[in-house]
Amino acid sequence: MKTKNLSKTKQMLIILLFIGNIAYSQETINYSSVDSGEVYTIKLADQTKLTGKVFNKDANHVFIETEGKIQIKLPFNKIKTIKKATSFLYPKNEFEISNPVPSTYLFAPSAINLKKGELVFQNKNIFVNTLEVGITDYVSIGAGFEMTSTFLSLVDNEYFKPIYFIKPKMGFKVSENFHIATNALLFFIPMFTEEETKNKMAGVISGLGTYGTNDNNITLGVGYSFADQRHSKNPAISVSGISKLSKRTAFITENWFFSSLVGESLFNTSNPSGYNATFSYGVRLLGEKMVIDLALINNKNILKNWIIGMPNIDITFKL
Repeated sequence: MKTKNLSKTKQMLIILLFIGNIAYSQETINYSSVDSGEVYTIKLADQTKLTGKVFNKDANHVFIETEGKIQIKLPFNKIKTIKKATSFLYPKNEFEISNPVPSTYLFAPSAINLKKGELVFQNKNIFVNTLEVGITDYVSIGAGFEMTSTFLSLVDNEYFKPIYFIKPKMGFKVSENFHIATNALLFFIPMFTEEETKNKMAGVISGLGTYGTNDNNITLGVGYSFADQRHSKNPAISVSGISKLSKRTAFITENWFFSSLVGESLFNTSNPSGYNATFSYGVRLLGEKMVIDLALINNKNILKNWIIGMPNIDITFKL
């Protein structure tokens, strides 16, 4: 009789411990904070570990999609722990991350458009800020300013003028991997004279063609540059591109060739048909809604002081 009672007591203890363990594991999980679209690392009661993107949940289940596009339905009572697998820049998981801002390289645009209502904010080397918005699926406009000149103009507007620019673009998708667009980069730059300081306009107006995907593409731009009341006799040319290196990094390059009427000829300073070339090359770190570009910019003049190129850091957010 005592043996039977002892056996029943042990069974009750085991059941209570099991229930308590489940209750403890559930108390540590706040399922209301599990967000669709985020990536989580999940540990099940049987010690199985899964990593996947949550695409749905109900009162008793969470639905995830793994990297292999396998969709799994997990009951809450089978989950021991669930943790968001994120860092500041990108998820700590094995998922492929697509380039979230294919509309722009370091500064120059591609022919790929923003969608209607999309916003892209870029900070370049701390001092230059740009905001672009998709007006429609075919038209976008961007504007930006340089912080130091803007601050100085607030202190003394008679002598200092802000440097600012606008970037309108219009284009469309021709085929699955080919886009065309027309674009303008218009800069307003202060010119100093003995009498006064005035902002003069300079820039380039060009046509763009982009071939490839958001992650791997090349863009050719051909147009005409101008400064104040002078314009180039020869076309300004830009060649830019991006190529995926890994799941979260890409090689990025942006290169400009301006007529010597705007700058010194790269090949022969006495040759008016020559070009002034500026090259850039670097790495784009990919996040789901942001990128960081770490690049070097080089031309004939920079090369005198910076052999590998002048550092350039961009942080771009898709809002």
